[in-house]
Amino acid sequence: MLKIFFFHFKNHIVLVSQYRSVMVALYFLFILALGLTTFTHYGMSADELISRTNGGMSLNYIADKFNITWLKNDPILAIFNIPLNEYYDRDYGVAFDLPAFFIERLFSLNDSRQQFLLRHAFTFLVFWAGLIAIYHAAKLRFNHLGYALLASTLLLTTPRLYGEAFFNNKDIVFMACFAASLYTLTRLRLTLSWQSAFLHALMIAVTINIRIAGVIFFGLTIFMLVMLCSLRVITLRNCLTLTAVFGVTCALSTYGMWPWLWENPFTHFLIALKNMSQFRWDYYNLYFGEYVFAKNIPWHYAPTWIALTTPILISLCFVIGVFKLCMNVASQPWKGFKRFDHFQDFLFLAVAGSPIFAAIVLNSTLYDGWRQLYFIYPAMILLSIGGLQALNNKHVFGLPVAGLMALLFSMQILFNVSWMIRNHPFQHLYFNGLVTFFSAQNSFERDYWGVTDVKGLEFILANDARNRLTIRSLGVTSTQQAIELLKSEDRKRMILDPLNVESDYILTNYRFFDGSKFEQPDKAYTVFYEIVVDGGPVLTIYRRLNTSQK
Repeated sequence: MLKIFFFHFKNHIVLVSQYRSVMVALYFLFILALGLTTFTHYGMSADELISRTNGGMSLNYIADKFNITWLKNDPILAIFNIPLNEYYDRDYGVAFDLPAFFIERLFSLNDSRQQFLLRHAFTFLVFWAGLIAIYHAAKLRFNHLGYALLASTLLLTTPRLYGEAFFNNKDIVFMACFAASLYTLTRLRLTLSWQSAFLHALMIAVTINIRIAGVIFFGLTIFMLVMLCSLRVITLRNCLTLTAVFGVTCALSTYGMWPWLWENPFTHFLIALKNMSQFRWDYYNLYFGEYVFAKNIPWHYAPTWIALTTPILISLCFVIGVFKLCMNVASQPWKGFKRFDHFQDFLFLAVAGSPIFAAIVLNSTLYDGWRQLYFIYPAMILLSIGGLQALNNKHVFGLPVAGLMALLFSMQILFNVSWMIRNHPFQHLYFNGLVTFFSAQNSFERDYWGVTDVKGLEFILANDARNRLTIRSLGVTSTQQAIELLKSEDRKRMILDPLNVESDYILTNYRFFDGSKFEQPDKAYTVFYEIVVDGGPVLTIYRRLNTSQK
């Protein structure tokens, strides 16, 4: 009788496990379907023309070097004919831009709208892979399906990052690769096998070839292996084997994936590393209502932006998670590192904290909020889950806190989703409630990407039937990039004329690199259309009063 009972019980457990796997698969398939049915809704960012050019320059170099005839004969690729070593942005990694451009040419996508929509879909697919990566990293760290799904959901429902997951093929792609690197690092810590070291090295090479700040993981991995050897978790021989496999694979893969390194790998890599800390951007940022020079920002610039654009509950649990980790390590510093959870959380803290610390100490050039530091966010989420786990183990007045935290996180996620739906497709303009608390809604950069321009141009086209429409911009509005995303017949109607003071329409997204203040056009113009998010205009279009709209 007992045998029959245990047989059925075992089958029940297997069935539940299978249902869980199906549930997780459906969850991620739903996210994939959501993204692939809405990626055409998003506008064009200011960096996308540059990113595509980066890929084109490297592909042209490869075509010439290896004499790939069909690529050399491609008239569009032939435009990108500047010698790679003379190209201005040659120190950018191309692990995303090069494959994206190759796919574009493989399928002969010659229309600019097709080209950039392909990049939008590709960017979202990488973000989606990052969601899967943080799920697996959390599952390995916490050994709990609920926490793993929560980690992925918190990343998904962070409005600003979700919105940028369709057009920010620099920072979001880099963040997704960092999430994958966290997973492979955690996997290496658990298995300590050469296969895991090899896989981790490949992932780090891709990460470095997106943005060179990925070298953080190279140093962190070597540190982890040395520490595990010192703690006698692994033998010296095993440590040397894993270090050799990881180091050699990472170095060779980084070299192989980055065409600019092929001619002079060591010198070029050091140049890229040096340029990372003091990037060539001599402009201003709007910060607390004042313009500050990007190369001389206050130390609290990045922490403030993180605090104002991260959902508040995630920030609170992150602080609790860091405090819990520090207490655990301080109480048993040597023994604590022997524990998988403590040591892994310490590595997460290093990933999240060291870039901020380095940016402050080195006085690094930062612009457009904290987008250059988005890559630390997966580690922040994992530490927040650690803080939540610590709270869930507590009792107040004899009552478990777990139920209250589940309610609070559910409310936070639902609020974020509601905000994202109401403000679709401008989720990248999200600020949390702290901005309202400080009465600073218009004291920070808003649509610095210029993504709203496409919707503005589409509104003009829909409400002005003329075949020729002259437009110009106030400030640094990326109108030219927006035109590239319009349909071909609409692009022909739009005439961008920066010097025409009597243009039919004027656009502004209130971005001024030179630190000047916004001044409205003269009385010959009136407000024609505005996009407003949380009570503040993010795009305003002015129409000339004597303009006919036949």
